[in-house]
Amino acid sequence: MSFNNNIKSTDSLSNINILPSISKFILSDDSEPNKLIQNYNLLVEKELELDTIINKKTIDLVNNSVDIINEKIAEATKSTLRIFVSNTAENQPWQQGENIDINVKPSWKLRIEGKILGNDDILFSDMIKHISISFVDFDPSSLKLDEDDLSTEITWNHIDNHTVKFNGLDIKRFGIQNRKVKITIELKNVKPSEFISHIVELNKKNGIYKTYGTTQDLINLIVEHILSHDLIDHTTGLINLEKDSNLFAIANKNLGNDDKPITEISLQELLQKSIKECIQPLKPLEFDYEIRVDKQSTFGEHCYDVKVQNPMEQPQLQQQKLADLKKAEHSQYLLQLEALDKEINELNAKNTKILSELNTRLIPKYNFYHELSSQKNPVEFLSQYIEQQAKINKEIISQDNGYMEDLVRRSDYYVENEDQLKEQISLLLQNREL
Repeated sequence: MSFNNNIKSTDSLSNINILPSISKFILSDDSEPNKLIQNYNLLVEKELELDTIINKKTIDLVNNSVDIINEKIAEATKSTLRIFVSNTAENQPWQQGENIDINVKPSWKLRIEGKILGNDDILFSDMIKHISISFVDFDPSSLKLDEDDLSTEITWNHIDNHTVKFNGLDIKRFGIQNRKVKITIELKNVKPSEFISHIVELNKKNGIYKTYGTTQDLINLIVEHILSHDLIDHTTGLINLEKDSNLFAIANKNLGNDDKPITEISLQELLQKSIKECIQPLKPLEFDYEIRVDKQSTFGEHCYDVKVQNPMEQPQLQQQKLADLKKAEHSQYLLQLEALDKEINELNAKNTKILSELNTRLIPKYNFYHELSSQKNPVEFLSQYIEQQAKINKEIISQDNGYMEDLVRRSDYYVENEDQLKEQISLLLQNREL
């Protein structure tokens, strides 16, 4: 009978991440690294990495949920601005017919009006800060008699202390020809600036679906992306752009054909370039329209709906909307986290059960065979072991069953010692002790 006696003590494994109850029973050869220990350590390292990733993803989930909630809060506090663009024609030759009045000039009137649906208290002028009307492909040589020059752009700008409020803006000019115009409207309380496509793709890689934000938002997401994807070369301290196509495109944006592509860049230079190239103001609303003088009116033909921030949202109502929305969103995430916690607890229970079985069954069995293999006289060792186990079993039985009187009364002791028992009983009776 031969057994391997090569066993490492717990002290020799003090620098290894092995459970104390397991480490002393792991077989190993001093000449070679133990594969079981190596695999176990690798498993522990991967578990730590997994915990780190889970914690990082949990933080990302919380941050993303906050962004989503804020986005929905912003949507919940928005209203619909309906914009109408139309024009009317007056004193046109086809309208006057044969009775043409030479003292009355033909004219047209362009009207731009808007209103917040469901709220008559907010005027159109409360929602806009700039309107411009430019005439497309206008040729001064095309002007006819008594027509106004349209080469100058028509603009209106909001003034904070202006007392004039309106729901519609009218522009009247003299003319007898159809004119194409481009109407540009800049709204108040618009969202922050837009990100270019490369930044949007970076967001998607990190599980963030955000297409706009502030300059600080841009800096934060670039730094987090670089750190989370380990893009910094630890020897040079520079960012390796070859590992990320989006950062490479940002760093080489507007690069000349003869210029050498940038493959490494410092964080400061990348952020400066990103702020300059990757953020752009939101475009204003633009509408193409044709002023028709061959129709009496075009009212109702051109209508546009735009989501805008309500500048006169009542504070109490807005706070209630925010609270209700946050409650609904947080409830959903809490349910998901509870389900994950339940699954983790089940896995922990299984792990505890396996470790308990290992400690109570496998390790004692291994210990027994190891002791047996180290004995010079296995027969003597087994005899002692059986005798020891018999004593333990008797103690267990006595502790479990206690004093069994009926079993004692039927024992062979009374048969074998009957005479002595009679003598003792008679003596007790004479002394009246029974």
